[in-house]
Amino acid sequence: MKLLLRVLRQDVVRTQRKRLAQITATTTDTTRIQLVKVNARWLREFMAHDPAPSLAATQSPVLAITGSSDVQVDPADVRRICQLVTSDCSCDIVDGLTHLLRLEAGPPSLRTYKKQAKRPIDGALLARIGGWLDDREARDPAESAQRE
Repeated sequence: MKLLLRVLRQDVVRTQRKRLAQITATTTDTTRIQLVKVNARWLREFMAHDPAPSLAATQSPVLAITGSSDVQVDPADVRRICQLVTSDCSCDIVDGLTHLLRLEAGPPSLRTYKKQAKRPIDGALLARIGGWLDDREARDPAESAQRE
């Protein structure tokens, strides 16, 4: 894929930045990017939102997970989340996992999302989440019983 992108001279990161700049420059609710209608207003608001104050105010335990093959969110962001959260926070970067929480062979790509979405979330990831929940319950069983 990288060879094909080089041959076609496609810089994915530069293209994505260009599209985000186009969306940010709009003032309408929707716009077209490569003939595809995009909810520009939502994207502008989403990109402008700073989650840091909300994360700092979080009082519940947090499990921040992403995959090392996430092409939409920098995997280092989970560590930043745990720096901001003042309550119990665990971060986990799962090797080979994509943004859709599925393992994908080969280089990460948005083009495989449709195929990935048809598969279940990675079983090992679900086991990690279950283990994290069990650990929280074991730490404070009274709090867990209070929620029920």
